[in-house]
Order: sequence, then structure tokens, then C-alpha cells
Amino acid sequence: MNLITNNQELLTNIQTLEEYKNSNRYKEYFTKLIKRGTCFITGKT
Repeated sequence: MNLITNNQELLTNIQTLEEYKNSNRYKEYFTKLIKRGTCFITGKT
């Protein structure tokens, strides 16, 4: 996994994670990322 280098990459990653979170197909993968601490960020909604 590569580090992001700009705001657009951050926004793209957030949108991808939202899609994973709301997907039956990728929900388990999303949960594993969060549990491992691999991929998380605080955000204001």
C-alpha cells in the first residue's frame, strides 16, 4: 500500500472506503483493514 501524496488521493481513498463499508462484497475486507489499523482517518461528515 502506497502513501497518499495529495488531497485528491485522500478524497478518493475515503470514497473507496465508504463504498467498501456499504458493500456486501467488500464489508469483510473493510472491517479487516480497520481492525488491523491499516487504513483509517478521522473525518467530519
